[in-house]
Amino acid sequence: MSVLKQDKSLVYGLTGELTALVQADANEAQLRAAADKANLEKIESEESTRGSEITRVEGIISSNKNISVSVDKDLQSNIDGLESTINLNKAAAETAINLVQSNLDSEIKDTNKDVSDLNDRVDNVLSNVDDAALDSLSEVVTSFQEADGNLNKAITDLAALRTSKMIEYKEESDAKNALQDKETVRVENKVDTEVSRLDKGLASEVSRAQKEEALKVAIAANLSDLANISVARTNIDVYSKDEVIAAIKTGGSVLATEMVTVSNDKIVFTEAPKGGRVLNFMTVRHIDTESRVWDIQVTLDAGDASGKTFNVHADTAGQFDGKSVMGQYDYIMA
Repeated sequence: MSVLKQDKSLVYGLTGELTALVQADANEAQLRAAADKANLEKIESEESTRGSEITRVEGIISSNKNISVSVDKDLQSNIDGLESTINLNKAAAETAINLVQSNLDSEIKDTNKDVSDLNDRVDNVLSNVDDAALDSLSEVVTSFQEADGNLNKAITDLAALRTSKMIEYKEESDAKNALQDKETVRVENKVDTEVSRLDKGLASEVSRAQKEEALKVAIAANLSDLANISVARTNIDVYSKDEVIAAIKTGGSVLATEMVTVSNDKIVFTEAPKGGRVLNFMTVRHIDTESRVWDIQVTLDAGDASGKTFNVHADTAGQFDGKSVMGQYDYIMA
């Protein structure tokens, strides 16, 4: 080596080979270091993973241990509770058995005493057959007979009282029925009178309508072929439609009969009655399902400017709400 160190520059290629060897050694050292580092890091990572897994397993073991301890405690608590309940039920059952036995002993004792007393009374009766005892028995029978007589009298008096009350009740019932029959006849007569009046009014209205219809036909026939209809109306003394409406507006009125429904003790007519007046003495009529007739007083509702609303004055508030009533009134055509 000393020769080489002294003359290495004179040896051809030696310097380059040495450099290559040195470089190769350095590269190999670096590769080994890198590989060792990687292996070390892998080992450390594996160790960390193993540590985490160990920690997780230890946590699971600890949790399971806690669960097991908790389950054991709950189980022991349930066992203790069942034992306590069994002991209480046992004590209660023993108490109940003792009470039943005590009551049974008492009943047996009382029964034995009652049997003994009964035997004594039977023996006493059988032994008392002398005259004095028989006289006492006769007195007892007499007392029973007297009590029986009093009872029979009480029953007879009660039957007589019942008969008297039944007669009184029948008389009262007959009087009520007679009064009801009289009222029924009065209402029926009133209904018949009102129906007759309405029938006459209806017949009069039908007759008037028929006459008007006949008059219209006659007018139509008389005026259809005339050149001057106004002159023809004057000749036959007949108003035109416009003249009739104008006449009504200046003083005439139209009769209306209308069925309306009561709501909140009020009714509303289709038209405003003339002068705020409802016919039949300011009453409307309701006929119920049993054919009973109710004539109900009404007054104009001052709060309604249209003049169509009327207050219904029933016996009680809301008595006729939801029910239909019939009213008659006259009104001025618009």
